[in-house]
Amino acid sequence: MDLGAGIGLFAQTMAQRFPDLTTTGIECAPYMLERMVELPSNGRIVIDDLNAPSSLFLQDSIDTCMANMLIHELHQPILLFKQVKHWLKPGGRLILIDMVRQPLESYLTHKHPDATRLGRDQLEESFQHFLEHNRYTPEDLSFMLQHCGFKVEILEPFKKGRAVRIAATA
Repeated sequence: MDLGAGIGLFAQTMAQRFPDLTTTGIECAPYMLERMVELPSNGRIVIDDLNAPSSLFLQDSIDTCMANMLIHELHQPILLFKQVKHWLKPGGRLILIDMVRQPLESYLTHKHPDATRLGRDQLEESFQHFLEHNRYTPEDLSFMLQHCGFKVEILEPFKKGRAVRIAATA
């Protein structure tokens, strides 16, 4: 399962690579749904709100969930994590890759080495993205996952601490 499937590229790749498995992506953004790629017969995209996902799948019916650059978009991921835990088979994995909170200096200088030279529009856009991309720390994500019943197996910062990879087991 691909949470926040975008236009479906990951779901398409996985369905093609593993034709004996069913691959499902979940997406709700209209601009992504309008650009959806064609999926093989073992792949599908369903529409749902990941801030409060519905009971789309049976308990213990999913092997693996992927959330790539999704969680920072959610105002609260607890309901999603609880639902994913319900869907995953015992021992199933949630793979989470996302941007994490960082100091303003690190964020701005990564994109703009001299932010003082930016115009108003660029500054406003940069600060808007800073607020969006700096929602949770790696520890916040680990805490929420554990609170929802996951065992965090791997928590690996990368991109000089601007992002994290987490593997958690149901």
